[in-house]
Amino acid sequence: MKICRKCHIEKPITEFGPLKQGKNGRMARCKSCHNEANREYYHRTDQKNRQLKKTYGIDLAQKTQMFLDQNKACQICEKELHFSKAFVDHCHTSGRVRGLLCSKCNTVLGFVEDNAVTLQNAVKYLQKHTYTQHTGDL
Repeated sequence: MKICRKCHIEKPITEFGPLKQGKNGRMARCKSCHNEANREYYHRTDQKNRQLKKTYGIDLAQKTQMFLDQNKACQICEKELHFSKAFVDHCHTSGRVRGLLCSKCNTVLGFVEDNAVTLQNAVKYLQKHTYTQHTGDL
């Protein structure tokens, strides 16, 4: 007899799938809990795939390819991206997908409403007001 880690019900050992590195050579979850978790996982994946298709016209495979093509990095700041936290950036006028961004860079573009002139002005401002040493004067 063994207790399932998920449902906490004591069940016969035969109700637990084999797992070489598992305790007693069996999985920690019973077969029914394991199958339920798999169904939930694949449902979430299908749901995410449908949402990407509906919102951006791409699927999970295309997002994955973009992620790899970008060397797993944000296209703006070039910092490492985690796939699940990568934002799909798109042009709000044409709807075309531009790339994957980190949260901060995606937020910046949203705040300036994708206006390149505003971003160029921000760069000029930073260049004008960035000092190599802080003297206390602005």
